[in-house]
Amino acid sequence: MIRFFTSLLITSLLTGSLIAQSDPASQTTTLEIEFATADYDFSQAQKKVYLSGPIIITTDTLQVTCDKAEVLTSRQGSETTSTQTNIGAIDYILATGNVILKQGNSEAHAGRMEIFPAERKLVLEENPKMIDPYGSVSGHRIIFLEGERRIKIESGGEQPRSTIQINEVEEVGFLMGEEGESSDNP
Repeated sequence: MIRFFTSLLITSLLTGSLIAQSDPASQTTTLEIEFATADYDFSQAQKKVYLSGPIIITTDTLQVTCDKAEVLTSRQGSETTSTQTNIGAIDYILATGNVILKQGNSEAHAGRMEIFPAERKLVLEENPKMIDPYGSVSGHRIIFLEGERRIKIESGGEQPRSTIQINEVEEVGFLMGEEGESSDNP
């Protein structure tokens, strides 16, 4: 199961693949965003960028698709612990509608994704499901806490129970009274 969570590198959204790091020594990537329309609101202290789609966000190692996105940034020079970019510090990202994250052979699907860069936290909601060759996980809410190296899977709402499916697990029939092969039998 640890291989499953390790191979699903969604936390890279929080550590540099999607949003540039403020530390110049950190790894960088090329970020490309395709969208149908954009509305930039720079009239307040916190800048807002609204994108409608379909939206495709691509980095060197990751692709995110969704129907709509909202990015809130602080003005450069203001004190913040958020991730710094050339448009300011990214404080919050919200992606909605058919959210799909792909990285390698791992995927996550949800109706809603929120990213809190300062908290190094990513939240998938609205029928979230993570899938990779080792299995899948689904629940009401899936929370990635990158700073704590934790993933929380919560049940609730219309999905009272969460599910984990692990592929290619060895059978344990002998525990249920079934006889296994023995070296004493010819």
